[in-house]
Amino acid sequence: MEAPTKYFDFDSPKEAMNHYASWPQQVPWGLFPCRKCRGQGWEYDPDDPPDPVEGYKLVRRLKCEVCKGQKHSSLAEDKVAFEAYIEYHKNSYKQKMTEYEKHNITVESALAKLTADEVSALKKEWTQRRF
Repeated sequence: MEAPTKYFDFDSPKEAMNHYASWPQQVPWGLFPCRKCRGQGWEYDPDDPPDPVEGYKLVRRLKCEVCKGQKHSSLAEDKVAFEAYIEYHKNSYKQKMTEYEKHNITVESALAKLTADEVSALKKEWTQRRF
């Protein structure tokens, strides 16, 4: 089992905005990713159905009505959504880390009960298998 990836190295939306402010596509302070277009600045045209073969590749894109194509907005709802996004990923990371640590403890306790010969036999067996 691999260690989970940490999405953020910050604990608050203010730290997140400082982090994103150092990006080449700098987000103006006090603006948050638009909730409606998910920070893309455009939406697919609802009147233009996706192609059965190509999917959404050829569907018309329209400017977002909320952010007017700017990708960010200062609406309170977008701020709340951004803060919820950060909280969700922080909690998800913490949960995955506790599962990972429990798994490591279980593996260590199982290996502690085996002899050195049994451990080496298991290593040979599992490295030869192809999944």
